[in-house]
Amino acid sequence: MKRCSVKPYEGDENYIFISYCHKDRRFVYPVIECLNVVGYRVWFDEGINPGTEWPEIIANHLNACAVCIAFISENAARSHNCRREINFALLKKKPFLSIFLEDVQLSLGMEMQLSAMQSILKFSYAKRNEFFNAIINTQILKQCLGIPNPTITISDDSVYGDDDNKIFASDNTAGSSFSDQWFKETIMEIPNSKQNINNEIKLDIESYIEPDLDTTDKSNTNTNESDNTYDSAIDVVEPVIKPSDESKVEDDNVDENSNKTVVMGKIDKYMLIKKGSKVKVEIDKFKFTIGRLNCDYTIKDNYLISRNHATILLKNGKCFVVDNNSRNKTFLNGKVIEPNIEIEINEFDEISFADVVFILGIQESEIEKDPELTIMRESIKTVFLLRKSNNEIIEINKTIFRIGRKQDVCDYVIADNASISRNHADIILKNDQYYIIDNRSANKTFVNKSEIPPAKEILINYEDEIKLGTECFIFKIK
Repeated sequence: MKRCSVKPYEGDENYIFISYCHKDRRFVYPVIECLNVVGYRVWFDEGINPGTEWPEIIANHLNACAVCIAFISENAARSHNCRREINFALLKKKPFLSIFLEDVQLSLGMEMQLSAMQSILKFSYAKRNEFFNAIINTQILKQCLGIPNPTITISDDSVYGDDDNKIFASDNTAGSSFSDQWFKETIMEIPNSKQNINNEIKLDIESYIEPDLDTTDKSNTNTNESDNTYDSAIDVVEPVIKPSDESKVEDDNVDENSNKTVVMGKIDKYMLIKKGSKVKVEIDKFKFTIGRLNCDYTIKDNYLISRNHATILLKNGKCFVVDNNSRNKTFLNGKVIEPNIEIEINEFDEISFADVVFILGIQESEIEKDPELTIMRESIKTVFLLRKSNNEIIEINKTIFRIGRKQDVCDYVIADNASISRNHADIILKNDQYYIIDNRSANKTFVNKSEIPPAKEILINYEDEIKLGTECFIFKIK
């Protein structure tokens, strides 16, 4: 018989105690695996040798736990051990979550006590992942959240067999009838957790069980997704250089190899300094992405971080942060910032990506400047589409910018609209003008409500309305 792939937690940090009837393990073990994948510390009684002091081990772990989860079923309602564990948890005033595996008729005493507690009904969810998400987002559990464990596989219910005797001690469900008087006599209070739980953090089990956690180079593929709606980019231009006192042309500032005059200047170098550590992340690009997958700075070991969580932008000598519609938010000096909006950040500001905190640092650096190169802030032009359905800004940052439904070939992916073809249209830059080409899409492309012919370059101008299938955009130049 297969054991649960999770090892019971043994340590000094907050953990969840699992109370369940062993006959229900085929339904309970996948939930334990789900909790552990996300990062919850969990203790359950798998693997206790029958010769040990079973009641003492159970009582000690239940007494030390931060939260108790009880799986309720017909089997559990008849189990002496399960009823005693629930009784002990209530007497100790433990934060308590009951998960009903089936629609079960409880004794009046048991029903009275559990009705005061938070409950989740498995049979009320049409999809398994919806059931899992309801559990992992229960606030009383968040104090037991640690490091995610993506090596765990969430098993199907059918994986675990029915033979309890090889691993478990007897559940002692036989014998004389068991009184529920102790339920009626127990004085119950719903305890308040003393932990400071971050209510902004929302977990999604699909982020932990998806099969795309490899780190292979995908620099030529699009990584747009549901939690990455802001795909910001700006034209790559040279940074604005501050002339220093030494920037006068001198004879010894001539490069002997190129015979070109080299002028020294100064520039601000931006960096993120991870709070509580010596980690420094240099922002070395005008568009610098931060996230869990294929970003300029990757945070691989924290699944509260979205795959493309946020973007740092350097524009016109200033620094901005943009939350890319991340699941667990971006914070500036402790306050949540709105997604898809450029927020200016300054030196010593505290930026938090979910629960990972950085301080913005600025260091002045000296660089070489070609005096023949003229840089004008005012000449920086940002070209973008405004998606009317959600006010999303899509910056056109390539000479050929492809829009469609297929992720590996398009620069901007519209996955939530079936009227979009896999490779619907291209926006191209040609001789300082922008054109759109319909790539023989099924539902056509329209400019200012007029259908355009396929495979032909059609000039587009400022404030033109572009419609791909049923999806509308406004062409903008800033």
